Amino acid sequence: MTIFEYADVANLNIEIIRYHNQDGRYRAAFEDCDLKDGNFLQSVSGNGKSANDALEDYINRIMGKTIIYMASSDKYRHEFIVPDYLTV
Repeated sequence: MTIFEYADVANLNIEIIRYHNQDGRYRAAFEDCDLKDGNFLQSVSGNGKSANDALEDYINRIMGKTIIYMASSDKYRHEFIVPDYLTV
């Protein structure tokens, strides 16, 4: 399953940003999602020289872990366990 297919199933948006002032570095992450690390929430994203590199880095950081969409919202909060087999 690709990260795009997973985003569709989980109804998440993927945000990819290119930083022109940082040698064209790319950043990728699910919009409004945090990584659950025990009792703590962690903001996590992937970085790379291209959009695909940033997505691969992000996938490696979240695979098999729990992400929380809109963690501070009682109405919209939702937890997802990211599959171990995501690809770009």
